[in-house]
Amino acid sequence: MKKANENKSKELLKKKHLYAISFIMCFCFFILLCCDNFYQRSVLPRFLYTLTKTQQDNWIIGTMNGGLFGEKDYRWKKYTTDYFLRNVKPGEKIVEIGTSNGYFTNLFAKLVGENGKVFAYEINDKARELTKLSLKMNDLYGTVDLKALAVADKNGFIDIVRPSDKNKTNCWSFICGTSTKCHSPYNIEIPCVALDDELKNEKNGVDWIKINAWGFEGLAIKGAKKLIETSPNLKIVMRWSTKRMIRHTDISDFIDELHSYGFKFYRIPNTTNILGRELSKEELMTTEMTDLLLVRDK
Repeated sequence: MKKANENKSKELLKKKHLYAISFIMCFCFFILLCCDNFYQRSVLPRFLYTLTKTQQDNWIIGTMNGGLFGEKDYRWKKYTTDYFLRNVKPGEKIVEIGTSNGYFTNLFAKLVGENGKVFAYEINDKARELTKLSLKMNDLYGTVDLKALAVADKNGFIDIVRPSDKNKTNCWSFICGTSTKCHSPYNIEIPCVALDDELKNEKNGVDWIKINAWGFEGLAIKGAKKLIETSPNLKIVMRWSTKRMIRHTDISDFIDELHSYGFKFYRIPNTTNILGRELSKEELMTTEMTDLLLVRDK
């Protein structure tokens, strides 16, 4: 009887220890989660997602404090954001082609710090205005070289179809190229630059190119051959959509060109820096609307 009671006591003690260990582990996990959340909120920028006018003609500003709008996990483009948070270092140089509302522009400016550089290009007037105001909200205005230029394969002008007056998205989605004329009442001509000329004074190249150019990614890369060759640590994050790019880019040739520079294509890693399986050319030919990471072997 006594032995049975001792065994029962030992079992109860063992269970108490397990409960205590489980509680401590849960508590530690909660603390780590809170710290991570605080870090994310302290680093992630506030940015503007819309601008409308009141009857008094004043701007109404919609803010996202730490990306608290439209994302269940509090972050805009979670995996891409997390990857940049883990890998962009102070002092690095970043080229952003297509800033949209300036979320990543602000994030880059914060991460590279005052010793780094951010070169940003946005042709959409409304999107560029959002980017400017977002930079001011984060006390980063003046730290980013923001230009109203398209990035293409040469300097000059490019024909583009702006959104119609009925188009509420403000997306400049139909790019006609440097040698093709568009037939549209909304056709306009805008200045463009090649990165090889634009950044020729960056002797050591750049560390990152982020590009979401609504279809003219091929033209932008074609005009950056020298920059790519002088940037040994370059990583490219590209919004990949064959349906957009095919309008004026041979997708197969474009993939071959990037392979010739030594780049391999991957999906953005979810939670670590461990890259998954390399995407094949066949997969890339049918991949739509996703951010891809392009890296070279060391």
